[in-house]
Amino acid sequence: MNTEPGRTVASETLLDDARDALLAGDRNEAAKAVTRLLEGQPGYPPAVHLLALIRAQEGDLEQAASLLDQALDLRPAEPAWLRDRAALDLATGQADLAERRYRLALEGLPNDVAAWTGRGAALRALGRHEEAVKAFRRAAAINPDDLECLHGLARSLLKSGDTAAATDVWRSILAQDAQDVEAYRLLAEIGIAARDRSVIREAFQEVLRFAPDDHNAHTYLASDCWRRGELQEAISHARLLVDSGMATYAVHCFYLYLLLFSGGETAQSIRAACENFGRSVFPAWRTELPREKEEDPARRLRVGYLSQDFQLGPPASFLPSMVGFHDPAQVEVFCYHAAKAYDRQSEWYRQIGHWTDCSAMDTAGIVELVRRDAIDILVDLSGFSPNNVLEVFARRAAPIQVAYPNLPSTTGLGNMDYILTDHWICPHGLEKQYTEETVSIPSGYIVYVPPDDSPALTALPAVGNGCITFGLFQRIPKLNSAVLDVVAAVLRACPAARLLIQNGNATLDDLNSRWRPRLLQEFEARGVERERLRIVGGRPQLESMAIMAEADIALDAFPYSGQTTTCECLWMGVPVVTLSSTRHGGRVATALLQRMGLGHLSATTPDEYVHAAATLAADVHALANLRAGMRERMNRGSLLDSPRLGRELDAAYRWMWRRRCSTPQKEK
Repeated sequence: MNTEPGRTVASETLLDDARDALLAGDRNEAAKAVTRLLEGQPGYPPAVHLLALIRAQEGDLEQAASLLDQALDLRPAEPAWLRDRAALDLATGQADLAERRYRLALEGLPNDVAAWTGRGAALRALGRHEEAVKAFRRAAAINPDDLECLHGLARSLLKSGDTAAATDVWRSILAQDAQDVEAYRLLAEIGIAARDRSVIREAFQEVLRFAPDDHNAHTYLASDCWRRGELQEAISHARLLVDSGMATYAVHCFYLYLLLFSGGETAQSIRAACENFGRSVFPAWRTELPREKEEDPARRLRVGYLSQDFQLGPPASFLPSMVGFHDPAQVEVFCYHAAKAYDRQSEWYRQIGHWTDCSAMDTAGIVELVRRDAIDILVDLSGFSPNNVLEVFARRAAPIQVAYPNLPSTTGLGNMDYILTDHWICPHGLEKQYTEETVSIPSGYIVYVPPDDSPALTALPAVGNGCITFGLFQRIPKLNSAVLDVVAAVLRACPAARLLIQNGNATLDDLNSRWRPRLLQEFEARGVERERLRIVGGRPQLESMAIMAEADIALDAFPYSGQTTTCECLWMGVPVVTLSSTRHGGRVATALLQRMGLGHLSATTPDEYVHAAATLAADVHALANLRAGMRERMNRGSLLDSPRLGRELDAAYRWMWRRRCSTPQKEK
């Protein structure tokens, strides 16, 4: 056998043994053989190179790179070793250096598939997608069956905008291995590039066949099922992520939001899920800030409102009453705007008190800002809604922290001290659904602010139509099978009546949309002819309110009842029939009706719901009188009384502060 200097038959035998062991997946045996070789021949380059490969497979990339550098110092012209060193550069995020080393390696290995594939990956990481495509095509020309090369080619084609060519490559991958999970992940990327949700859905469903715990697949499918109205499927995907600890903060919040729509959840199960969120996402369950030596219980309070909802949208029907009617001698108001959007409604809030746009700040920055402003009481106005700011409260930004349940749920945070309620939404005995201590606002914590230019009140449509028109105005996710069952039962009990369906879904106007034919089919299956239904898609707020006025009676959804929609219906003179429960989200419409003196329209069973709707529909004269006096009824009560809410909030905040001041400070 020919040997080079320093090379012996014994060393080659040990080297072969080490290579064979490494190829067989036995890194321990490979390492033992290399170690024995290096003990006899310290610094032997091929052995150092092989040890580097072993360390790389073990995940010690830093030592692997150091060993490869030693080997290359001794043999700088070894192209295969340059290729391996480039792979380590790429793995550690040094794509530019990797690309240069791959080029050098290819001078000595012009037909090396791994080197061409690696260079393609480096070029893609550098954003040089056209060059990457050429590199991957070169590798594919050498070995058309190399799956790593084909995956790289397809992804580079996608990045370069050639979705059709990427799809062709995907087909060739699948032809080689129909069970290649990476092929279906690639298909999902193709679907995303093509904005084809059906392709993305199919791809991720296939991914889960081979990788049941795939985080990205469950995350996408949770959202997609929700969009399609498949609530329980959406919950199942999100719950798997939560239970396995794989849920991101956003997914965990989304999961808690989904639970509000589920009829299978109770007040206590929702609390338990929120509490689990509080403990798992924010392990520091309850903390306190350092206290002043002498705290004045009577001084002017600095109250901060933190939200991403200081702009136009449904919250604008309620938040102005919360923020804008404090006694300036008692409360100094701070608004912390956590969203990038800014409009005329935002400008209104800006005039209320101190205004800070903190949309570009991270959680730590907002916490520091609130503490620097010496806020006494910080109020959350967003709950689990997307892009929420609950992390600020979890870190105890202010001495007293309060939840305003614009999203009707407890937060589950140990550092959220109080939640605002009232005795209609939370009568005695229902306090245990919250992790926070409840503070009941005497006249009701919800105060509605109708649009200044809202449509005028109109006469009862039934008088001119000769029949009752029921209205179903809740958004699609609330229209579960139980709601459709009871609405259909109402229509069967009132055989001459019609149903007007309208909500924010713009596709409802499209005859070929997903939801329009589905709703028609759902009601036909329940014995309601499609001729009795009128379906209208999303409209701007004022136009939607005018459409609401074309109904005589509105039918609420459950278990997540309406708040904004209920108030808008009432303002337009349309009474609302609802089904109450013990859950916060299932009592909002009930509370609004009780405050209006219309508690008899709140049922406790589906049969009662049908009876209440049918009874109301049976007396057109009484219904017309109710409509004509609805706005006066609203104005007489507390539902529109923003100044009163301001006074009662001032009193509630003062009570919280005095309670803190009277509580003995803990000794350090």
